[in-house]
Amino acid sequence: MTDDADDDLVFNGIDGATGDYLLSSMKPTEIVDMVLGQREAMREAQGRDADDVELEARERDKGPTFDLREDVDPTALAEAGWGVIFAHDEDPAVVEALEPLLRHREREAGERYRRYWGPDRVGGGLRPDEAKVAFQQRQGAPTSGPVEPERMPYYLLVVGDPQRIPFAFQTQLGLQHGVGRLHLDTPEEYDLYARSVIRSESGEVRLPRSVSLFGVSHDEATRRSADGLIGGLESYIHDKLPKWSTERRVAEEATRDRLLGMLGGEAETPAVLVTASHGLGFPNGHQDQRQYQGALVCQGDWAPGVGAGPIPRESVLAGEDLADAGSLLGLIAFLFACYGGGTPKQDEFYHRSGERKDIAPRPFLAELPRRMLAHPRGGALAAVGHIERAWECSFVDPKSGARQIAVFQSFLYRLLGGHRLGWAFESFANRYGQLAAGLVESMEKVKFYGITDGEFAYEWTANNDARNYAIIGDPAVRLPLAEDEPPKPRPRLEVESEAGASEASPVESEASPVESEASPVQSVESEASPAEPGDPPDRARSDSGVSTREDAALESFAIGGRRRAEPVAAGGDGPRRSAASSVRGFVAKLGQTIDAVLEDMSALEVRTFVVGESDRIVLGRDGLPVGAQLRAYTRTAIDGDTIVCVPERDGEPDTAVFEAHLEAVGRAQQIRSELMGAIVDAASRLVRTDE
Repeated sequence: MTDDADDDLVFNGIDGATGDYLLSSMKPTEIVDMVLGQREAMREAQGRDADDVELEARERDKGPTFDLREDVDPTALAEAGWGVIFAHDEDPAVVEALEPLLRHREREAGERYRRYWGPDRVGGGLRPDEAKVAFQQRQGAPTSGPVEPERMPYYLLVVGDPQRIPFAFQTQLGLQHGVGRLHLDTPEEYDLYARSVIRSESGEVRLPRSVSLFGVSHDEATRRSADGLIGGLESYIHDKLPKWSTERRVAEEATRDRLLGMLGGEAETPAVLVTASHGLGFPNGHQDQRQYQGALVCQGDWAPGVGAGPIPRESVLAGEDLADAGSLLGLIAFLFACYGGGTPKQDEFYHRSGERKDIAPRPFLAELPRRMLAHPRGGALAAVGHIERAWECSFVDPKSGARQIAVFQSFLYRLLGGHRLGWAFESFANRYGQLAAGLVESMEKVKFYGITDGEFAYEWTANNDARNYAIIGDPAVRLPLAEDEPPKPRPRLEVESEAGASEASPVESEASPVESEASPVQSVESEASPAEPGDPPDRARSDSGVSTREDAALESFAIGGRRRAEPVAAGGDGPRRSAASSVRGFVAKLGQTIDAVLEDMSALEVRTFVVGESDRIVLGRDGLPVGAQLRAYTRTAIDGDTIVCVPERDGEPDTAVFEAHLEAVGRAQQIRSELMGAIVDAASRLVRTDE
């Protein structure tokens, strides 16, 4: 962008269904017409909204930053405070899964710890349609000015679906506080994240001072981000933070395999990762939108543009691609890409009439950062990403065309200097506040006094861009760096089966139960199974449960549910061979799973409990009822050895309880027998198919 009103504004992002750009370039005059029409229509239809009130208050106060009171140390949670905000009726299982992290933060923050959950007026969770100001007023906290942590903590973790706790609430709260968002699919994933943060902060993780910089460069938009943002940050780190080493991978080196190494390949995974690329987007309700929107488009033979066609699967890095075997403990990532953090329900580019069109059935966080945080062997501490499209005005001055990356530099300076993520992120919140306060005045000037179209279009575009950066994860995390001691290799979270034995595969772990439909491991496996219709034959299962390509010469999988034919191996039977190989891989994987299942089934255990009030039964982490009394126990080994503990009452066997217990034992034995038969039958048929 330049100050020439005839220069087009270039936007980021790729349509995953077509390969074209998500948004065509626009003239500044087009943006001005659109914004003014939208603004007037919105005012007439809805009156002044909460953003108007708050931003006009900022302008009156002449203060672009609402952060901590000057006497408060942002590095000390006992001073700055820490709180968690749930929806008022959030599932208790989610709260329980995060309990280790909540207790950990409570020990650090002491009296300045807050948990907002439940129906209470003060201390309760967020209510439906409750705006930021109303929530703060209900909690007795100031709605503007510096944060007073004794009234509401500075660091706030918002937990929940953005459908129930809107992105706008997080953004507006972030004008004052250090705010992060966490939304995962299952309690087990929340537990994984909690354990990962605690493990990283316990002293077990000590990372070298390393930053990896990854920048794709296959069109004008990504060339500018690779040169201006990635190149500029590398120079800044060398000049201002010489203790830190950098690894820069741009253009031809910015491949998917290289990025995968930075995200789980232990020797290559840095303390901080910064990426700049296109992010995928899809039409509203597209079958691949939820899983792949925001996935990173890496360097490859494919290039975006009209007629490019769907993107080959091997050019895209999505959440499902992260290997189960690696560990991301201690990592903080910054993903500069369209939808890299998430997707709102409605488009930020309003139609001239003021109508906002839906771009997704519901708002959601992107899968890649969610997978990073809930990694089964140790999740990342946090990621920063963009909600909606990302634009180059984040790092390019519109008048001179020169890069302007001071916001990114300030963020990295604080983060690499040992500050907490939410405090480092203040540079982004401050920029949004400054742009938004100026935009209120400029809207009137462009209407009545005629400032240039190019200047106003930049302000409006930059304001939208700045508003949509978000922290995904706990805003109070900071990098676990090796100081005087040598760095330590990243440990892995131990995954145990019910029998208590450590397992190499997370498929049977507490963190990734095979019976959970929402388990990320299971969702990948169901896509990779050769029995699924439409599944590409070149995708097989590796031992770690992650999709891999067998032969790039056979066929490339295209995002959007379509495939493009590629040259096949001599003889013309490449796809058939690939499919057969996929079946063999699946059978081998099934054999490993059967071994593990049969190992678990080698001893049948049945427990019978008694409780006082059945309507108050609560299951603990081990799946057993909390507060219940164990009254009978039977264990039968596969060779017939049996242990039976008979309940006793007043010195005599309690026959009523024992009869109920024996009935349960009989049912369990029958179910085990039927399950073993079904497994053997299914395995036999698959082996015959393979032959």
